[in-house]
Amino acid sequence: MNGVARLKNPFSAEQFEQQLHRLAAEHGLDARQLVISITGGEPLAQAEFLQAWLPQWNGPVLLETAGIYPQRLEQLLPHLRYLSLDWKADLDLNAGQPLLNPAECLRLAAPYLANSSLAHPSRPLQLWVKLVVHQTTSSAWLQQSLRQIAELVPGVKVFLQPVTAGYGSFNAPPSSALLAELIQAHALPLDLRVLPQIHPFLGAL
Repeated sequence: MNGVARLKNPFSAEQFEQQLHRLAAEHGLDARQLVISITGGEPLAQAEFLQAWLPQWNGPVLLETAGIYPQRLEQLLPHLRYLSLDWKADLDLNAGQPLLNPAECLRLAAPYLANSSLAHPSRPLQLWVKLVVHQTTSSAWLQQSLRQIAELVPGVKVFLQPVTAGYGSFNAPPSSALLAELIQAHALPLDLRVLPQIHPFLGAL
């Protein structure tokens, strides 16, 4: 079956695995070869389901979180291969600011990275941080955030992601402003990059 499958909630772990195996079979793969991307909304809102299912799944899993519910994330970290952390400014959210704690999420994830105490010897956690920036993003907030990330997880990949013009209520920053931010942060121990938003190119809003 190609295209989108619409299934009713609640969705059991058994139904979920059936769909994974079906999807893999359609493409001639074993389901364990798939990288399962758990995104949202906010996947940590479904932490109870994930805590029950992830220990049974041996394939690689990527979890993308907005940097909230660090205690829930801590329970899932041993079962993740990849972690994508959005680092957001309070002013960019209409709701949920009190839940934001990306720094604590990073602190908890750090021991699972390569050469750390909790890292899996053959498949340590791979981590990156994404900061979506727009024309009114505060340079002071951005630089302070980058310094904090560098202190918590030196050498981590950090993506500055300019918003795409025409999507949402923000405008993209000028390229000169992005360059200025990169120059200002160049001495920090970060793998700092600029990455455009991909979903508009794919037509996925």
